[in-house]
Order: sequence, then C-alpha cells, then structure tokens
Amino acid sequence: MFRRVSLSSLAVTLFAFAVFAQTPTSKTETIRGWISDEHCAGSKARDGVYAATNPECTKECVGKGYKAVLIDPKGKRVLVITDQEMAKKSLGDYVEVIGVVDAQASTIKPESIRFLEKVSWPPKPAAEGSNKP
Repeated sequence: MFRRVSLSSLAVTLFAFAVFAQTPTSKTETIRGWISDEHCAGSKARDGVYAATNPECTKECVGKGYKAVLIDPKGKRVLVITDQEMAKKSLGDYVEVIGVVDAQASTIKPESIRFLEKVSWPPKPAAEGSNKP
C-alpha cells in the first residue's frame, strides 16, 4: 500500500509540475507590418529601425534562401514567418497578418495574410503619407 501511495503521489506531483512549469509564449495576434527578408530586416532592426525594406532586395534575398519575416513596427520586432510559401506571395508588401506568435521563438504562424499596400521604393517622405503603419 505504501508503494501505491508513493507512486500515485509521485505521478500527481510530476503532472502538476509539468502543467505549472510551462509558461505560455504563444498567442494569436493581428499585426500590420511589412513582409521582408531576415537579412535586410535584421540589419535595420539591430539599428532600431522597424520599417519597410526595398521590395526588390527582399525578393532577391528570399530567392537566395533567406527566410521571409514580418516587420512589426508597433511591437518593434521581426518575426520569422513559419509558412514561407504563404509569405512569398506578399514579399515587400505592407500587410495585415493574423497568426499565432511565439514570442520566445520570434515566429508567427500565419492564419491569414491580407494585402494592404504596395511599398514604393525609395520610400516617400512622411509628409506625402505612404508606407507607414
């Protein structure tokens, strides 16, 4: 009997530990931003800039194997898009993405990507009002 109680107590303890030790890092979000490539967006982000990148350069870099990413200007982050094929349809565009964000992994699993605006390059000055969140 002692052995049964000990084993069941151990099982309950391990289950509780497993449940409470996990911290949820994923949640569904709606983000407006630009689809770029990890090379160009990463360079800008290291300098604290979360804005559009050259669409032609983005297409070229993704063609070379760099991953497509979502630049989130409000959250000041760059998220790797897990569905690369879905992202390739909107390279360089300003979009709205609804998807599950894993903050720890810096990824977004898109449920949908909605086109909002083509990015003109070079960007127009802010007074002319294009390519901004």
